[in-house]
Amino acid sequence: MRETNRLLNMVWAAGLAAVSFPLAAGVGWMLWTAAAADISPAAPGPGFAAGGAALVYATAVALTSNRRLRTALWLIGAAAAASAFLLSPHGIENIAAAISGGATFNGPSAMSAAATGLIVASGHAALTTAAATLAGYVCSRSAFRGQSMFLIGLFAVQAFPTMVLLAPQFLLLHQLSLVDAPGGAILVLSALELPFAILFMKAAFDRTPVELELSALADGASRAEAFRDAALPLAAPAAVAVAVLSFMVGWGDYVVAQIVFVSQENWTFSMYVHRLADENLGVDYGALAALSLVYALPSLFCLAIGRHVVMRSGAWTRLFE
Repeated sequence: MRETNRLLNMVWAAGLAAVSFPLAAGVGWMLWTAAAADISPAAPGPGFAAGGAALVYATAVALTSNRRLRTALWLIGAAAAASAFLLSPHGIENIAAAISGGATFNGPSAMSAAATGLIVASGHAALTTAAATLAGYVCSRSAFRGQSMFLIGLFAVQAFPTMVLLAPQFLLLHQLSLVDAPGGAILVLSALELPFAILFMKAAFDRTPVELELSALADGASRAEAFRDAALPLAAPAAVAVAVLSFMVGWGDYVVAQIVFVSQENWTFSMYVHRLADENLGVDYGALAALSLVYALPSLFCLAIGRHVVMRSGAWTRLFE
């Protein structure tokens, strides 16, 4: 039985690796361009080969049963990749050119754009997760008049194109004096993402047993304490998933940021990357590839933290102690 499961895992991992090869090849080309190219894009062959080799290595590490060995192999692979990049002909040079890209056009510095992007992404993740968790809990545990129409309305909102909704939202932000401010982008992004997040959290709370909350209430806990101690820990994976996805949407958003931030001094990092890629004097592909690698780091870090909170037993409940 154990050999059968191991064989199935290997087949499943091989299938996932095969499907993921186009993405791995693209990331490998980007790494190769950031490490070895200057103004012109690098030849695709070595980058595709590097991406495929990294995918094979990651698949082999993922199939390793020993946890300590698996962790050591991940660290060795990450250290080898970082060392190869830092020792490459143009790695440090391309990162410096990407960070100082604001000197070649009229815009903010990379650090300023990154700070604005992090504020928008973090605010969007916090607001969406908090509102969706509370609304999903109410929709799951309470029966109120018009509930079915409310849920149908959440589905219906998703049918409207985002660009159609941006015009009235921009007018509303103008009335609230939130144009060209991070708060305006946070509100717009949260309004667009909340319908799906509420339905997602409602489904999560529907799968948590009500008896745990009733037992807590019978022991003298308040409704808020029963929600915090009985329902919320079981729905924590869903809440973390909403937070991670919301952060990634906020960090990678370009359309809403382009509408809300009208002055170049308040660009987000996505707008900074787009402007560097659209430079009229010529695109520096090495710098652009290096900047793209930096662009991916916050999302990867947020994903790693979210996975740690979900997988570690009791980590969510300790946040409230």
